[in-house]
Amino acid sequence: MKQITEQKPKTHRVFLACEYTDAAALADYLNTQAAKGWRCVSIRHGIQLEACEPGAYRYDTAVQRPIPYEHPRRGPSEWMGESDLFDPSFSDVCADAGWRCVGHKRSLFVFETQNAD
Repeated sequence: MKQITEQKPKTHRVFLACEYTDAAALADYLNTQAAKGWRCVSIRHGIQLEACEPGAYRYDTAVQRPIPYEHPRRGPSEWMGESDLFDPSFSDVCADAGWRCVGHKRSLFVFETQNAD
């Protein structure tokens, strides 16, 4: 009997080749990597890339403004909890258009979609 083992996809992590504030440069970088066969799976601690079929994905970015928040004990704060930064209605519009949020770093959000064949 032959045993089949599942192989983990090749992944690697890179630290940003552009500033987080330069949304267009980040989208260009991710699209270049996707054309080479690397899909972005996270932007939490650097960019985590996973091997994929070259040209299978496209990326875009969106900047959401911080939501002012006043903490009951600590006073005013520039940021709310991370899940509160993103406007849910905007997320729904993106999902309806076929874009999935990969992640975000502060107010910069990264979206991916699969290229149509």
